[in-house]
Amino acid sequence: DGCQLLTSLLEHGNVHKTANRKAYEMLSNLVGLLELYRVDPDERYLRACQNAWQDIATRRLYVTGTTSYFEQFTPDHRLPPGQAVGEGCVTVTWLQLNLHLLELTGVVEYADELERTIYNALPGAQSPHTGEVSYFTPLVGHKGYNDHDKGEPRISCCSSSIPRGMAMIPALIAGTLHGKPALLQYVPGTHALPGGITLHVRGDYPESGTLEIELELQEAAEFSLVLRVPEWATNFEANVGGQSFTPAGNRWLEISRRWVSGDTVAVNIPLETRVVGDGDVTTESVAFVRGPQVLATDEAVDAAGGLPSDNWWGSSIHTCRQKQHGKDTQFQLVNFADAGQNREAYSALQEGIECDE
Repeated sequence: DGCQLLTSLLEHGNVHKTANRKAYEMLSNLVGLLELYRVDPDERYLRACQNAWQDIATRRLYVTGTTSYFEQFTPDHRLPPGQAVGEGCVTVTWLQLNLHLLELTGVVEYADELERTIYNALPGAQSPHTGEVSYFTPLVGHKGYNDHDKGEPRISCCSSSIPRGMAMIPALIAGTLHGKPALLQYVPGTHALPGGITLHVRGDYPESGTLEIELELQEAAEFSLVLRVPEWATNFEANVGGQSFTPAGNRWLEISRRWVSGDTVAVNIPLETRVVGDGDVTTESVAFVRGPQVLATDEAVDAAGGLPSDNWWGSSIHTCRQKQHGKDTQFQLVNFADAGQNREAYSALQEGIECDE
């Protein structure tokens, strides 16, 4: 008469109705179950985790790429925006679950969720000034850096989990997909892959969607380079050797050719601001999202009429005009990860705006 985790997720797949619906504990168990699956490939283990992922992704996932409220999985399509959103440990175990599922299946949607989390919920939980961590990271309200840490030294599970999630990011960017070199996230830097292939990614993504991928090879070779096309990216295009490549029904875009060291792929990912629903059945609130990044209003930005000149980390600000409650309104928006960095009020959700998605 234990928690019946495996049985429940195989029978109905509803995490809110499984065990005591505690998100961190359940996600930790699912990560462990996938570790077990690697050495004992019982298909029930993988299927249970996929069922849980599908349930979370479609019914209980915040637009910032985290889940849970007051540490528990919420009822279907109930995503309260304030105070107790996305315990830090939940954010990181959700990241781990998606990484395991991506490595085991190669399904592109898991890479999409990694992107959503690493640009929003994960950095949004940590102060850019001090490195202190928020226990919860609300979509509307204040970030309470260090407010959950107790004792001496001041530490909690979340203040260790969030840095651990940050340290995972290099492992989420590039690798091999079905034996082919693949770029999953467009993070500028040098990414060494198996087989003597190194990808040098240059640009300032996601400030802009124009970037270059230079291949460094030990010797010329014929193979397919795989690029992930984000689910939100319309008119994604890659060019190499005078040839253009665009996705055709598959968001793993494969560029097959004989490559020599120094070959460069020019990639263009249009970064349009879109309006996305908050996923909560009880509201009509929406979020502004640009590329992979959720945007937010910020009390300090509004007061300064732009980025504050003092004690502000980051240089990104975006202007957006929308009808709000029937009135033409201009919004000054910063990345969710930057919002509330000095404990001021901020909001990633807006009301009275017509939704695109």
